[in-house]
Amino acid sequence: MTINSYYKFQRTTGKSRFDCIESTADYLHFEQFLKNAIGYNTGGLSLHLGVRPASWNSRGHKADQAITKNKNISTLFLPDIKKPNLFYGDAKGTSDALIMVLSIDTIEVYIAKGLKNIQSDVCYEFSSGGLDSEIEALKARLRIFDLPAIG
Repeated sequence: MTINSYYKFQRTTGKSRFDCIESTADYLHFEQFLKNAIGYNTGGLSLHLGVRPASWNSRGHKADQAITKNKNISTLFLPDIKKPNLFYGDAKGTSDALIMVLSIDTIEVYIAKGLKNIQSDVCYEFSSGGLDSEIEALKARLRIFDLPAIG
């Protein structure tokens, strides 16, 4: 199986914050690093989507967005300008590839454990529909999370 885990985040408080509303709840890296200790949605998971600072550019990589939570979680690369909502990256500190589908109000994250070195290939396979049956199986075991009211 190429895709192992799935997380869906919805824009909540502020322009860059997204809170988890659905997931397979089985990716320990996210379960540890994205947990909210205080404030809105305590105990839930959240992340921020933002512009990637130029100071993070290394080895000629030209990514311009990142997902963060007090530190960089993943840098986002756009592999095909004809698909401006599909990105790939890796989970910092792991060997895992991330495929991300962005919209104005949601971020979907698909995790491919151990496939960091072929993350662009995984993204291509994802975009061509080659992983659709795996994605369908993952979404059949989702957990839904109710977010608290904002205010």
